[in-house]
Amino acid sequence: MAALESVEEDNLLLVMPSDHVIRNVEAFGKAVHRALSLAEVGWLVTFGITPDRPATGYGYIHMGDSLSGPICRVNRFVEKPEAARAERMLAEGSYLWNAGIFLLRSDRLLEELSIQAPTLVGSVRKALSTGHREAGRVIPDRATFAAIEAQSIDYLVMERASRMAVVPVDVGWSDIGSWDALHEVETRDDSDNAFHGDVLALDSQGCLIRSDGPRVAALGISDLVIVATEDVVLVIPRERAQEVRRLVRLAAETTEPPAPSPAAALSAATPAS
Repeated sequence: MAALESVEEDNLLLVMPSDHVIRNVEAFGKAVHRALSLAEVGWLVTFGITPDRPATGYGYIHMGDSLSGPICRVNRFVEKPEAARAERMLAEGSYLWNAGIFLLRSDRLLEELSIQAPTLVGSVRKALSTGHREAGRVIPDRATFAAIEAQSIDYLVMERASRMAVVPVDVGWSDIGSWDALHEVETRDDSDNAFHGDVLALDSQGCLIRSDGPRVAALGISDLVIVATEDVVLVIPRERAQEVRRLVRLAAETTEPPAPSPAAALSAATPAS
């Protein structure tokens, strides 16, 4: 939609998720400027995060030949890997985390989408044409826009585009997609603990403890995530924070309607919520 609004001016779009953390904004700005020359001549540019661990919760980008200094052609995108494969990719040194950040010309994005998903482009055009503008805002027609099938831009465009480049960056990035990631960006005490809410802890280290209701009291624990809401208490090792979805699925399978859903409660006990 932003591309359609700006295509007449041949604008460059910098597309970023709104819920990520970038600690070193200056370094990120420099990376964007390094990518401008390629984006201006029609390359679709993404920014890959230099990995510091074999994370299984992120997609990866495999770097190809150099295009300009550290900027490389994208060989391929890799779905979230199993732990053993993630370790191999980290050791190889040619893989970056996919942060979903893109710099591209609006007309190039529309060109790719028109080839790969012409129906989607037509639907967005219709939502715009039947919507309205108010105080500088573009408000698409609600019903038309809601009927558009949600599809990943990675799959529709980035994985299929012929001129795809990646800029490696080390900018203090986190998507805060797990409790362990939230622990990394929270303010922590001298024992590496991050507390929020009514928490009492002794002789504990490396923990994230949050409560939206009852007091949480902890003694002699290490590297745990404890999250207490009015409906559920979540306790997991930080290193297994990516596995919360397994508990959500189990809770959904074992819930007998019309009882209150523990799956819904567990889903609420996530950083995204």
